[in-house]
Amino acid sequence: MRDLQKSSQGIVSIAATFLVLLIACEDALAQGRGGGRRRGAGGGVDLSPIRNDRYSDLPSGAYDLVKGNEETFNRLPFPIRSYVLNSLAAWDDFFPREKERFRLFFARVGEVSDGDLREAFGEAIAGIFPQRMGPRQRRDEGARQGVGRRQGPGRRGGMDQRGDPAQRRRRSPDVQILPEQRARIETAFNKFAYNGVDFPPALLAIVIMPGPYGTTDSTFNDSLLSQGTLLQTAPAPDPSSRWLATLLTGRDDALKGNKLVHPTLFEYHNRAIEDKTRARSLALYLDDSAPPDRSSHRKYRKFGPLTVRASSLTRAAETVRKALDKARSEGRSQAFIENVVYPTLDPKKLKITRTVKNKVLSRLIVRILVSSDRNLDLSNSFLVSLAIACLPRAQPDLMLLQLTDGPDSRRLIGQLRNTVQEHHRYENRTTLAVLDAAAGRALLVGPDIPAGLHVTEPLSPRDLSATLFGLGNVEAEFAQGKPVDFAFRN
Repeated sequence: MRDLQKSSQGIVSIAATFLVLLIACEDALAQGRGGGRRRGAGGGVDLSPIRNDRYSDLPSGAYDLVKGNEETFNRLPFPIRSYVLNSLAAWDDFFPREKERFRLFFARVGEVSDGDLREAFGEAIAGIFPQRMGPRQRRDEGARQGVGRRQGPGRRGGMDQRGDPAQRRRRSPDVQILPEQRARIETAFNKFAYNGVDFPPALLAIVIMPGPYGTTDSTFNDSLLSQGTLLQTAPAPDPSSRWLATLLTGRDDALKGNKLVHPTLFEYHNRAIEDKTRARSLALYLDDSAPPDRSSHRKYRKFGPLTVRASSLTRAAETVRKALDKARSEGRSQAFIENVVYPTLDPKKLKITRTVKNKVLSRLIVRILVSSDRNLDLSNSFLVSLAIACLPRAQPDLMLLQLTDGPDSRRLIGQLRNTVQEHHRYENRTTLAVLDAAAGRALLVGPDIPAGLHVTEPLSPRDLSATLFGLGNVEAEFAQGKPVDFAFRN
């Protein structure tokens, strides 16, 4: 009887062991098939497919884009493939327009011949070649993979097996692209991707508020004045928030207490277009003297712009300054600061996400803060640096930038003007409106605007607002005022 019990227990034990092994094998086979992967201590199961290809390091959105266009991707010359993969590594930090650029590119490549591709990128990639392995490297590679050796049963890398697919992919040629070569590829890439795309008119409005030391007369240089139309406008009233609210809404009664009661230029625009991403319009203010981000109007209040107020970043700037001062006082190198200190300064730690909800914009703000000690003052330099970074990346149709009058105003306006002139989205499509509230005048420069013209008839803020609406090709339902004659292009 005892022998029978022992025999039964043994059978149960063997069965249990076999069941455990079977489950383990099944899990291993599932992972081997790429059907899913089991997480560790959490106890949950991640059923997303395992990536095991040359795109594995890309963020998921970029991975899906390249994987879904793999045949198209493989048609590209090696330097363009390298450029695309290196660029897409920053997919999570892309604004919507940046992602759309790559989607347009893949769609265009699928429509053209290999000859058209060579013609489009031939000059841009001239002189860029894959790195070739030297004799010793080839010999080592062959020995490692079994290439060129006598193979037999049981040896690594049989007759028909020269490493697994992942190893073969890792042996694909590398391409090193120098900065000037990358700039050429970037230009050719944009020209190819945006061929035939009709961008809407763009408006960049720079508002110059009175500075702490009074008003200067150096905002416009002679060259800029000769390119556009100078408007004699009404002086900015006090407080400035009321003047800016009138400018954005075209209404004298724009504010009711601390609320913006009428839709703004941005809200009219964002509600009218199919693409509802708020990045299509940006408002960059210095301080709390600016009007609220959006109106309380029920039809428009969901369509406000992405907004940054420099004054809300005071604590973040101070945290960055302390971290940098500490590292420098310890004698840390710039390489140490960039590789060790910078990664600790994320938007969440700096509490930027409390006021800037957009993740991409908040991460861009951090990079602007750490890029220069001058930007930590949160004055003109910071906002202009942020604007110059946002223009080519977010590619807003409408942007308002608030600065203070000062000796650097002319130089900063010139930088913004150059950025607009050199970018494919803005070239010949953009009006630069410099609204010098400190001096009570405005300068308009852009397509279809008369050059060297002076309009001496004073314009009210409502009239100036109506002019901006026209230049931005925006229909304002509740705005008042009369625009200058050339404002509406269509």
